[in-house]
Amino acid sequence: MKQPVRLRSRSAFTLIELLVVIAIIAILVALLLPAVQQAREAARRSSCKNNLKQLGLALHNYHDTYNVFPPGYVNQFDTVPTDGGTYSTAVGAERSAWGWGAYILPNMEQSALFDTLQVGNIRIKNAITAGGPQDRLAAMTNPIATYRCPSDTAPDVNTSKVLQDSTGAGRSLATSNYIAVNSSRRWHTSAGAWVTGPGEAQLNQWGGGPDATRSPNGMFWRNSKVRMRDITDGTSNTLMVGERAWEVANPVGTPFACRAGVVFGEQITNEQSEVHRGLGATSSPLNYANGNCNKGFSSQHKGGVQFVLADGSVRFLSENINFNSEFTGGTNAVDTTLERLASRNDGQVVGEY
Repeated sequence: MKQPVRLRSRSAFTLIELLVVIAIIAILVALLLPAVQQAREAARRSSCKNNLKQLGLALHNYHDTYNVFPPGYVNQFDTVPTDGGTYSTAVGAERSAWGWGAYILPNMEQSALFDTLQVGNIRIKNAITAGGPQDRLAAMTNPIATYRCPSDTAPDVNTSKVLQDSTGAGRSLATSNYIAVNSSRRWHTSAGAWVTGPGEAQLNQWGGGPDATRSPNGMFWRNSKVRMRDITDGTSNTLMVGERAWEVANPVGTPFACRAGVVFGEQITNEQSEVHRGLGATSSPLNYANGNCNKGFSSQHKGGVQFVLADGSVRFLSENINFNSEFTGGTNAVDTTLERLASRNDGQVVGEY
């Protein structure tokens, strides 16, 4: 006699068990997501570091070729300077300025672009109207990946309208997140920013030259020609190029536009208030969440900013690095770690940082 077949009962999740499983998965995802984000940021930071290494190598190759580092920017006047020298006493005199980033294009494997733009042979202001190929503007607005930090959300073109065409319409140029170091000293101010000496034009921190009072003590300025021998503090103790973010925010979340920089240069009508798009100073702290962040250094890397030094090495500097921006006696004393690193010739011991 056959035994009756017994149906095996199937077990199933109860609603409570299902909810517990969902909760556990949600917790695991919540724990995993920050780790994934940190891993992605670490990769972007490493890519940014590689960009700075490439810039440092290009600057060294330029020096090997010409025995000087490229100028911070080259002043090209549309009118004859009123003082007969290299700088017009008319602050508003219009001029063009090819920047350091344009001069190293051949060393960045961008020789074709360099030739198309005719860097140095034609004023940047006239680059889209004074003959030659009609695609110069397109070339100047085309972003170059090596000049961009992958962590930054800046647009491909700097929207500051740094160039005008023949109709007077504002044009934007390709964005760069890397700014050359101009000085450790105070930015343009109403007190002590200008110097007039016997037989001199008016000078400011942009173009005073290496021996002028309150002149740039960094690596790059107007028509600069810094040689290795001029870096008397040592190449491993001198900052050369650093980052600037498109935007920074203070602790309460208020955003401040830093507008990063531009790759090639710009048209200038007021020198001291405009050339910061290619140059930076340590006259303010790193990641300074204020309207003056467009003159300093900042990044989207949490806690600090990356720099390439004059020896070609790349260092991440904490935003809490020793720094004091006190302005006394008409000048900024080089008396803190960040200022000593920005200066190429202060003669002081940097110490640990």
